[in-house]
Amino acid sequence: MQTFFIILAPVLVFLSLRELHNASVSALLAEGWMQNPAGVLLSGALYGLIFCAAGRLVFQFLFKRFQQEDKSGPLKIVLLRPGPVWLHIGMGLAAGLFLYGLIGLKEHFFPAGSESGFAANLRLALQKDSFLSVVWFFQTGLIVPIFEEFFYRATFQEYLEKHKFHGFLTVGLPALCFGLSHYYYVAPFIVFVGLVFGTMYRKGGLISGILAHSVYNLLILFQAKFAA
Repeated sequence: MQTFFIILAPVLVFLSLRELHNASVSALLAEGWMQNPAGVLLSGALYGLIFCAAGRLVFQFLFKRFQQEDKSGPLKIVLLRPGPVWLHIGMGLAAGLFLYGLIGLKEHFFPAGSESGFAANLRLALQKDSFLSVVWFFQTGLIVPIFEEFFYRATFQEYLEKHKFHGFLTVGLPALCFGLSHYYYVAPFIVFVGLVFGTMYRKGGLISGILAHSVYNLLILFQAKFAA
């Protein structure tokens, strides 16, 4: 039980910081800042700082402690699991396409009327400004997946797997935190998305997870930009 709380403590701090980021984005939306490149870059910088702070917390208060206890050495980032590279890349791409295909199911249970103004503002921003679209696509399609997969899967999930936690918990706990770090009206669906990304990491490695995440995010942005 002590181990569980030591694992959860830095994650709870991270979720608190993420909530502060969500509040900041809401404020930027209210002022119209998210419809220009400066606001998007500011939001991305805040997001990156939060992940750096969370990574530092995890390293300082979690990994060093248990590294001293079990003498098994530091975590190793698994970029690709053993097996054909094309298979791991293909799995990641297919998983991203699969999750995007489930968005219709998400919208059935969480219709647009229950959403915040974020989706509407994003669609408007993407449709009116080409340069802003490039900024959004770069940030959300590449930078965010790398940060999130490194934190949730290559760090958090890898630690749980290394210390022989229950099979489902190793994927489920990072997925739960991943879902709760998003807007709450989509959190249940994003928890499922996190389970798929976690499975990609377990079966194919970090690159598979990043590919799945990137494809999923990029397709959502394409839908927002080119929606009628």
